[in-house]
Amino acid sequence: MNNKMNVYLVDDSMEMIHSMKEALTKSDGYQVIGSATNGEQCVNELRGKHLDVLVLDLIMPKKDGISVLHDLKKNHIQVDHIICTTPFVNDLIVAGVQNYRIDYILMKPFKIEQLCDKLNFIVGYTRKEHISSNVVKVNLDDDEKERLQKLSSQPLSLRFQNALIMGDSLAEAFGDYQLVSSSNLLATRGRRTDNIDQEIATAISLAPRTIFLSYGMNDLEYCRGNAQRFIRQYKKQIHKLKEALPDTKIFINSLIPMDAAAIAQIPVYARYKEFNEALKQMCEEEQITYIDNTALMDWSPAVYEIDGVHPQYSYYPIWLAHMANEAGI
Repeated sequence: MNNKMNVYLVDDSMEMIHSMKEALTKSDGYQVIGSATNGEQCVNELRGKHLDVLVLDLIMPKKDGISVLHDLKKNHIQVDHIICTTPFVNDLIVAGVQNYRIDYILMKPFKIEQLCDKLNFIVGYTRKEHISSNVVKVNLDDDEKERLQKLSSQPLSLRFQNALIMGDSLAEAFGDYQLVSSSNLLATRGRRTDNIDQEIATAISLAPRTIFLSYGMNDLEYCRGNAQRFIRQYKKQIHKLKEALPDTKIFINSLIPMDAAAIAQIPVYARYKEFNEALKQMCEEEQITYIDNTALMDWSPAVYEIDGVHPQYSYYPIWLAHMANEAGI
């Protein structure tokens, strides 16, 4: 007889899913029956099912974790235990989870052992009553609520205190929306990999522990879609940083898709995938980390500003959290 508890994992990072699955599979008490990288997939796969444990990322593309919590009841999904994960907590998240039955909120980044220990404690020492109403109360004690309130007062920007984000107008929006401090941002509209010598010199003088580079949107047009030309320029800047800052970790952001209307006006935008493939190869050669941002949104027309190139505000906290998670800061 199989007495293992069924676990379903939801996280926007496949790497995180693999790590959680590997750890839980080694345990005698759990079996991972499935996983999803966005909330929409999660709801579709679990519709009408009963689940022992749901590990749910709150910040995801297409359908976020709070929306999944809202959809559990109306999609006849029964879950006995819920652990939520999130890279940050703000007032909206605290308010969003108040009406749902959650065992614990685990802050990213976390060690996989923390998840296992917390799950073992919850399953071993708590028992919930089945609640038939559409609204269920959050199962957090006073200490946990106090912890969340403290976390909600700590902006995501604190994770970037020892980091520097460099880029073009996409990254510049972090400052426009006041998501990161100006001291941790070096981004200007129109910047390309060939015209950032001054920014590179400034970055070297600041000597941050971590640098995130986000270039390519303007290079697409400037390089006329020539990915190798783009990479040659990018490598020159990376080599300057690596030589001057050997202990600094460097992360390269992917390009993101543009809307069909923008591509119709500037057809070379359609070659962003080629640029991303070239970036991946470059990162492997340079032994630095490539951050894939292409799955963070569904990239429907509603995601973009009127130009079809720049995403609206909702993208930027998700992107920022994704960078922090990938860098482990």
